[in-house]
Amino acid sequence: MTKFLISIRNPAEARLIAGYPVGVVDLKDPGKGGLGRLEEHEIQPILNQLSNLVPRSIAFGELLEFESKFGTAFFETWGGLKDFEFIKFGLAGVAEAGTYFDWKSIWKKYHQAISSDSALVAVAYADWQICGAPDPAEVLELAIECRRSEDRSESARPDHVLLDTFDKTRGSSIQWMGWSGIESLIQKCRDKGIKIVVAGSVGLEDLSQLISLKPDYIGLRGALCRGGREDLDEGRLAALFSSVAQ
Repeated sequence: MTKFLISIRNPAEARLIAGYPVGVVDLKDPGKGGLGRLEEHEIQPILNQLSNLVPRSIAFGELLEFESKFGTAFFETWGGLKDFEFIKFGLAGVAEAGTYFDWKSIWKKYHQAISSDSALVAVAYADWQICGAPDPAEVLELAIECRRSEDRSESARPDHVLLDTFDKTRGSSIQWMGWSGIESLIQKCRDKGIKIVVAGSVGLEDLSQLISLKPDYIGLRGALCRGGREDLDEGRLAALFSSVAQ
């Protein structure tokens, strides 16, 4: 059954979603981009409002920038890994960075650095052509390669791919890839035992057809906000869960 990943940015939004059957609660700052990173001091007040029973993910911005500022050493001292099942970095710019930035090796380094506590989600941008990111097929291959390289028990957390958009003003993932492209990616993930989150300006009008393709999760924010992507709207949240319950 497809579940919903809902992105929130502050304690008020955490309280707002508390009464709804959210599959994953995602923490990010949408004012800083599709995978905008919250400041460290902003995270705990949000967590204080969330149930420990709901899986959590957190965005750390783009890998290219994060690596240049912090590197994996950040996770050696940050005590928050235990609070999140999933960690996300965007891959904008890495395909154009040249040989000095071996993005696959660097991504694998992060994958290993956080694997004892969380899972690193492989992020594919549907609008990869305009943001210097890898083709989604290449991102999926990386996730498959990392999965094969590990000794996985039956209880191991499955790998995840997130399909998103980098530029929220230039169309949705569905518009960029088409329904056939979305369906193909979902099926390829399913065939390899990898769970997929389909996000990227998904509209409420898209949900019926998207749910029929059976992704593991659908990621939503903009469609649930008033005033662009600024604030979650309780009426839209209620309408979403009311409609899928029917």
